[in-house]
Amino acid sequence: MLFHGLWNERRYNDSYFQIKRAPSSFTSNYSLLNFISESEYTVLENLKSSQVIDTLDTVIFDIQNAVVLNNIANVPVYFHSTEVIQSLDFSLKYKQVNVDFDTIINLTNGLAYLYHYNLNDSTLRFTSYRIQPLVLDSPIVYIQFTMLNGSFCPGDLMNVTAYLNGDESSRTVSICYIGTGVKENSDLEFQISCFPNPVTGKLTVFSPTNSEIMIYDFSGKQVVFKSWYVDENTNEVDLTEQVSGIYFIKIISANKVFSKKIVLIH
Repeated sequence: MLFHGLWNERRYNDSYFQIKRAPSSFTSNYSLLNFISESEYTVLENLKSSQVIDTLDTVIFDIQNAVVLNNIANVPVYFHSTEVIQSLDFSLKYKQVNVDFDTIINLTNGLAYLYHYNLNDSTLRFTSYRIQPLVLDSPIVYIQFTMLNGSFCPGDLMNVTAYLNGDESSRTVSICYIGTGVKENSDLEFQISCFPNPVTGKLTVFSPTNSEIMIYDFSGKQVVFKSWYVDENTNEVDLTEQVSGIYFIKIISANKVFSKKIVLIH
């Protein structure tokens, strides 16, 4: 059974929710039996009936901009729509000779979600819902894959189906990742590290002294942390005021540039 979002899952009897337990990443506040009331559901159904999901509304699987470390690729999934979106769902198969599914990484505060890989039909299914509207053109989750041959291309994802607010939308799978994404700059003469990654709040940066450090969000806009020079090799960067998502850290030292993708998850 393909998930059609929690808009429609609510129509099934409660035994369905008793079987499909929330994953361990759910907080205690997110029981599928009570995370949305009947009155809230009625309001959302009315909202849904006033919206039209069509080919202009699309879910993007951004392989080209995957966050890659060694052979692990975290593929951002986001959407573009002219409507207010509170539910995003998808299903897909993948070429098991090239990539292998690992897990789903949630990047969105307050997101209730389920995912399941069905061995019988070799299909990964994901369904999600949030009371507040989802953020346009910003990664909602990562799909984490292991690359078995050092590359990841659109043809590695098959039978991709996507839904927004429970209605089928168009879907876009970006071009290949072939080892050209942002990753560790091992060719630099100096050693720099940023940890943990993903980070939940405070990022530790190890770099040479007198390094200029800048952090940018997914759109390329420089965020709260302006250019500054570190006085010690190890420094802590506080990202607790930033929203969950993808960020880029750039460090300049001795006329050399180090860049890295970091993932912030609250």
